[in-house]
Amino acid sequence: MSSLATDTGDIALLYTKWANKPVYMELLKERGMPVVDADELAEADWQRVTFATVWSPPAGLLAKCPNLRVVQSLGAGVDSLLAAGQVPQELPITRIVDPLMAQRMATWVVWGVISWQRKMEDYAAAQRSCQWAVDIEARGSNRDNAEVAVGVMGLGVMG
Repeated sequence: MSSLATDTGDIALLYTKWANKPVYMELLKERGMPVVDADELAEADWQRVTFATVWSPPAGLLAKCPNLRVVQSLGAGVDSLLAAGQVPQELPITRIVDPLMAQRMATWVVWGVISWQRKMEDYAAAQRSCQWAVDIEARGSNRDNAEVAVGVMGLGVMG
């Protein structure tokens, strides 16, 4: 555990299990933010945390920060932060708005719709079992675009 007990300033907390956590850590430091990895924070320093940048933190992690003033989600979703007891109701929760994130999500949705239309899961299952599945088409034809309605839930950048 690293201790910042000799420094009395506020610190920011970073928590994520993403492999690119060091990239986020470096970006925050480059911008002058005194940031500490939640996995390395000494017990004496939790009260100094005033800002937290997180993705899906474990229950109780943010409760260790009695002086927390704001929580930022590393992704567009804040569902894990809205769970009972996760973030005090009076604290603001912010999230990242990134055009590239929205573009990637749109690409993923298109992939999902096309995969469903073309029964790709059935073909992948047949391939895994080393079977030539000629009966997939017999179980029903592929769905044409005109036959498919897709609903988008949400009003934000992603929606």
